[in-house]
Amino acid sequence: MSLVENPQHLPSNEIKVKAHGGLARYVQYAIKMFRSQQKTLVLKGAGTATSKVLHLTEILKRRIGDLHQTNSVYSVEVDDRRENPSKDGKRRMSVFETVLSVEPLEKENVGYQEPVPREERAQYTPHKLSLIHI
Repeated sequence: MSLVENPQHLPSNEIKVKAHGGLARYVQYAIKMFRSQQKTLVLKGAGTATSKVLHLTEILKRRIGDLHQTNSVYSVEVDDRRENPSKDGKRRMSVFETVLSVEPLEKENVGYQEPVPREERAQYTPHKLSLIHI
């Protein structure tokens, strides 16, 4: 399975971003999803991957354009017994979730952001994307 394939248990419009791996793959996969007529995309990252979700979101907003955005941050309890067998095995982890949509989202949502104005959008070439590593 590739780094950004969507596992069977996730909704078809959701990408779970991991801390490892290059950002360019996620950008390419997300663009592919929007080109396949996906109207809404959910990006989720936990722990150290939260910053990668933020960077991915900003690149997509400037590359694709006209994307409405909502953000939310919450925590989940994870079972950590395989990594720390001596502890009780549970810990809390922060999750950053972004919803990007070509259709307007609820502006009343606390995490809502309007699309980036056309004059502020950057043009990313494949070369520039290959230079992005987080």
